[in-house]
Amino acid sequence: MLRNVIASPFSPQNVQWCLAPHQHAPHQHAPLLLAWTDAGYSVLVPPGGLDLQVFESEVARARAARAEGDLQRASDVLHAALKLWRGPLCEGLVGPGLTAERERLGERRVDVLEDWIDLDLALGRTLEVVNELRLLVAQHPLRERLRVLLMLALYRSGRQAEALAAFHEARRHLLDELGVEPGPQLRRVHEQILAADPQLTTAPVVRRGRLPSPAQLPYGLPDFTGREAELARLDVLCAGGGSARPVVIHALAGMGGVGKTALAVHWALSTYLDRQGHWRDLKAVQLAALTAAERAGDRLGEALSHRGVARGCARLDEYDDADRHLRAALKLFNALGDKAGQAYTHRNLAALLEPQGRDAEALHHAQKALRLYRAVGHRAGEADTLNAVGWFHGRMGDHRQSLVCCEEALALHQMLDDLGGQAQTWESLGFAHHSLGDPGQAAACYDQALRLFRELGDRYNQATTLSRLGDVREATGAGDAALEAWNEALAILTEIGHAAAQQVKARLARHRAERAASPPLW
Repeated sequence: MLRNVIASPFSPQNVQWCLAPHQHAPHQHAPLLLAWTDAGYSVLVPPGGLDLQVFESEVARARAARAEGDLQRASDVLHAALKLWRGPLCEGLVGPGLTAERERLGERRVDVLEDWIDLDLALGRTLEVVNELRLLVAQHPLRERLRVLLMLALYRSGRQAEALAAFHEARRHLLDELGVEPGPQLRRVHEQILAADPQLTTAPVVRRGRLPSPAQLPYGLPDFTGREAELARLDVLCAGGGSARPVVIHALAGMGGVGKTALAVHWALSTYLDRQGHWRDLKAVQLAALTAAERAGDRLGEALSHRGVARGCARLDEYDDADRHLRAALKLFNALGDKAGQAYTHRNLAALLEPQGRDAEALHHAQKALRLYRAVGHRAGEADTLNAVGWFHGRMGDHRQSLVCCEEALALHQMLDDLGGQAQTWESLGFAHHSLGDPGQAAACYDQALRLFRELGDRYNQATTLSRLGDVREATGAGDAALEAWNEALAILTEIGHAAAQQVKARLARHRAERAASPPLW
């Protein structure tokens, strides 16, 4: 009934008065749409008489055309469907359910607009959609998919710096309005732009995803989550399928202060250079980014670059330099009021102190990071630092508390679908179970961690897990299996040039000496 969706100030008599002039259609052959019943006026809608019904039917046709690979037909059909919209539903009227339905249909229209623009981008119509996307982003600033599409349109138009600036603006808005980092789609396309990923120019990559969620840190000294496929693809691009190829770092251009340096540092931190052991290159890239950030007056870029330099220094056992850069980063994040950045840097300091045997200090920094992440509702950071807190409890001998923290961390990582975080936490659980005298459970945890690290292509962490797995196998009397794990760990560490290779060599030598000294069992 019409009066059920019209505001209460309209009495039934007023409704009848408003509708009376429209009882008879102006066209002689038009079907009768209004009918009187005992309850009042009703609208009789013939099949195909509702624009919304036609709209949804056309959207379904477009979806089928896209599935068949006919992008042009899909675009044309969606364009025709969108032309059916003449403005908001019942504009100017209010009533029970009417406002909610108006908002729902408005969101539905933008959904379809996104699909249409995605199709046009896939068809190469980049210049035509940039202005429309800017307008839509201004109207719907929290819709991340629109921002992704804008970044793609700018990048494919040869405007890389503007595309990166669009990411920076999106991140600022999400942090200011919701207190969250950009979601997986925005971060993924941002990294692809920094890496000059050829897929950005050859295939439609935008799909409807989840709403923004706090997601920045995966595991250990990490940077982002939800990136496994992209990291693997970048590894393939950089490694050339196993042959040595140089890593090409693309320069970024743009006016000072737009945050381009702050964006550029992330890719190097979370992809090929670090995971494949190219730490001197990583350090050099981050030093260059730091210089650029200082010249541009980009304080966020400076903070991120300091942290990036520290990562390279830490991997190279240059602990004093790493500490200096992390302290500089922390000072900048404090000045910026960036609690997530502060938390991340405290987490980095904890990891830096670990190889120096300063576990109590490391635990203090990890606990501080955990409090900061919880204060800003950063679930991914919370998961990562929970694992770190558990890890340092274990290193200090409190293995029961380690299990409590790490099991909570694992549940969070699994909820967030963070494979890297899961891998690191499985490794922590393996250490705790081994220390508590349960080598069977420890081996099962290490096997889980190793499987995930291999899936991620993380060679350094594969090696550390193999080394610990060898220790567990030795403890259970599986000497040959222990040798196999240690030898594989040694091969990886030697290949990437890590100093830990000497520790594994020493372990192998000790094991062989013990076996040689043992009398034969016959």
